[in-house]
Amino acid sequence: MLTRFLYASLLPFMSLHSTGLAASESPSPLKIVQSLESGKPVKIVCFGDSITGQYYHTGGRRAWPQALGQTLLELYPNAQLEMINAGISGNTSAHGLERMETDVLAHKPDLIIAMFGMNDAAHLEVDDLRQNLQQIVQRAHAHNAEVVLMTPNAIADDDPSRTVERLAEYSEVVREVARANE
Repeated sequence: MLTRFLYASLLPFMSLHSTGLAASESPSPLKIVQSLESGKPVKIVCFGDSITGQYYHTGGRRAWPQALGQTLLELYPNAQLEMINAGISGNTSAHGLERMETDVLAHKPDLIIAMFGMNDAAHLEVDDLRQNLQQIVQRAHAHNAEVVLMTPNAIADDDPSRTVERLAEYSEVVREVARANE
C-alpha cells in the first residue's frame, strides 16, 4: 500500500495523483483510479477536523469532501462513488485514532483521506502528530485502504499556537510520514 500526501490545495488531488517527491519524479496515480475509470464501486472516507467536517469554510455551500466527490464524478463519469465525511470539529490526530475504527474503518473504505494538524498544532506536540499519523496509516493499510495525508492549511490568525512557522513544522511531519510509508 502506498501512502500519498498533498498540500492543502485540492487542485493536485482532483485527478487522484500524488504530489511528486522530487522534480524528476512524475506523480503516480492511486490504485482506485482504475476502479473510478471502470465504474467499479469506490468508497472514500474523508477523515479529520472541522476543516473536513464543516461547511463554514465554503460560505455554507459545501465541505471539501463533497466538492471532491462532485469533481471526481465529473472527471470519472462511469464512477460509482460513495463519499463519507468523517470530520469532527476540534479533533486532533489523537481523537481521530480513538474513533478510527467506528467512524472510518467500519465503512470499509478503498481510500482514506486524512487531514489532521491544525488542532494538533494548538494542543499536541509535533512528535504526537507523527506517531498518530503513523498509526492511522498502519491501521488503514491493515484494512487494505489506500491513504492520502493532507497537510493543514495556512490560516490568517492571531493564535500564537497556530503561527505560520508552527503549521509549516506540522505540515512537514505529515510529508515525512507519507514518505516513510511509500
